[in-house]
Amino acid sequence: MVASNYGGKRKRGSIKTSLIRDKTPLFSIITVVFNNVHTIERCINSVIGQSYNNIEHIIIDGQSTDGTLEIIKKYDNEIDLWISEKDKGIYDAINKGINFANGYTLMLHSDDYLHDENVLEQIAPNFKSENTIYFGSVKNYNELVEWQYPEEKIEINNYWLEKNPIPHQSVFIFHEIHRNNLFDQKDLSMGNDRFILTKLSREYEVIYLNKLITCVQLGGDSNNWKNLSKVLDYVNQSLKVDKMLDIKNNLYYVFYLYVVSIIKLIVFKFFGRKKFYKYFYKKYLKK
Repeated sequence: MVASNYGGKRKRGSIKTSLIRDKTPLFSIITVVFNNVHTIERCINSVIGQSYNNIEHIIIDGQSTDGTLEIIKKYDNEIDLWISEKDKGIYDAINKGINFANGYTLMLHSDDYLHDENVLEQIAPNFKSENTIYFGSVKNYNELVEWQYPEEKIEINNYWLEKNPIPHQSVFIFHEIHRNNLFDQKDLSMGNDRFILTKLSREYEVIYLNKLITCVQLGGDSNNWKNLSKVLDYVNQSLKVDKMLDIKNNLYYVFYLYVVSIIKLIVFKFFGRKKFYKYFYKKYLKK
């Protein structure tokens, strides 16, 4: 069911489909946003500017009041579907987008943008099965640091997939699979994505595309080192996800996680962002 406040090409009857046989899979790009007027337009333009045509952009807005919705409406003729209504949090909003998708889903947050205008055209020929999970790399960045994850020339195998999270901003999942695996673990305030993506990597073939897909601006909840409760919650959530995935952790590892996280919090809070990134992300500092 679509909200009363919605728009886009679908409202005018335009619906797209996925054509793998013709090497033109449909990419369903899902953007969730709430009061992010400063970067939402960059995000939208990175989709509009793609050289590849078989794309649907679905935007789920949480009833923004800062001008974000006005920017979305400005691109009503380019966006396939936008909805503006209250939600129960970021995962609830993402799940709404997944349920409206008709192709391979990709989460593109409103702070983020597609790496270049040809990225989707370049990877499209690799999509040959709806029962395969595809993912590429992301560039994490802010004004001080930047790095690619996964790094170039790294071997992606089952061992890597068990030990490292698949970046949710660069993973493509066919909508039917994703609808059956929504981010709906209600006891996880963060970490739903890691749980679902690791679970799917155990059930389906996973192919790494070795292509930089998305530029991810650091600063979300998982990068928040200002608040002790959020830092501890992040560690707790990580350990909870490990338990749900039947990953065993010894006491030394658990102790290490908490100690390092608290040290990072102290450095960030009392010495500032520059010192924080200099100490803990030195190899990624911009020159």
